[in-house]
Amino acid sequence: MALSEDIQDAITRHQIFILRYSSGREKEAAKYIDEISEAIKDELRNEELTDFDLQRLNKFFDEVQAFANEKLGELGQKILDDAGSLLEQELEWNQSLLGSLINSTIKPASSFEGQLAVFAGLLYTGGAALSIRSMVNMFKRSKTRQVLQDLRDGVTLRENNQQITERVDRHNPLQKKQAGSLIRTVNNYVSVQTRNLVLRDNVDLFDGYEWVSILDSRTSIICASRDGKIYPLTDDPIKSPKPPAHFSCRSTIAPRVKPGVEGKVKKKEQRKATGSKGEKKVRQTTTYESWLRRQSASFQDIVLGPSRGRLFRRGGLAISKFVDASGKTLTLDELRKVEPEVFNRVKL
Repeated sequence: MALSEDIQDAITRHQIFILRYSSGREKEAAKYIDEISEAIKDELRNEELTDFDLQRLNKFFDEVQAFANEKLGELGQKILDDAGSLLEQELEWNQSLLGSLINSTIKPASSFEGQLAVFAGLLYTGGAALSIRSMVNMFKRSKTRQVLQDLRDGVTLRENNQQITERVDRHNPLQKKQAGSLIRTVNNYVSVQTRNLVLRDNVDLFDGYEWVSILDSRTSIICASRDGKIYPLTDDPIKSPKPPAHFSCRSTIAPRVKPGVEGKVKKKEQRKATGSKGEKKVRQTTTYESWLRRQSASFQDIVLGPSRGRLFRRGGLAISKFVDASGKTLTLDELRKVEPEVFNRVKL
């Protein structure tokens, strides 16, 4: 059964809440990054690193590594703690929403089930399968390495402390951006997994979910290819893929109500889209692909890239042809091997 107006509007509003919630957590994460940067710059205000002997230099590197590990470890634990708190809120919200809109009792999913689904489950982002704990630990290790590499590069190039400080300042915003991407990805994963858990615990009422992507130029190719598709309630990542499909993914899922369990909801007729002519309403049944085909060539090229844009327009390739079953975007060379006739036709 098609999405109800009340359900999709509520889910859209809630997705905005998730993004705003993540934004607040990003600001808190930035403080940890700044603390590391400021501690390093405080040390650099003293004696020049290039004047240190090898033993003293290695001691300084060890101290920086230990401090960065400590602070990034605290940040990682906070991300996981926040995910646990969000999980509890999401279980309650999904049960409350669906229960209020359908004339049936929603079986509550337990907190233990939620913790198991979120913290023992795997995210499939571009073919890689990782738990959120693994993602957080990888972030800590990679950012610690990056901090040390900045210092080592500066010393190797015989830069003075001012120049090394500028290196630290240049990479500070990037580290904040990457921390924010991790937080948004984790929180969207928690939101989607808890909704999926509630749906699976109520299979007498729901028979699947619909992938819902945002209709604008920022949507990825993989999310565009899945928008509007219906998937069964399984744990198979190929048969039943779920957001996040990549880091900072904004897509979500919406329940498919079984026939005869319509309750008091009404069919939604429109959804919002932001295309080459600005924001407007389109039919609810509009998929990302059908919407994109009505946009200008320049807008299509922004979304797909110039070469894929030509394959999409002149070659008639569907967006789904640009990705493999795991969600990985095919390179043009890989795509050429699969669709040689189309490449010849559009002269690429």
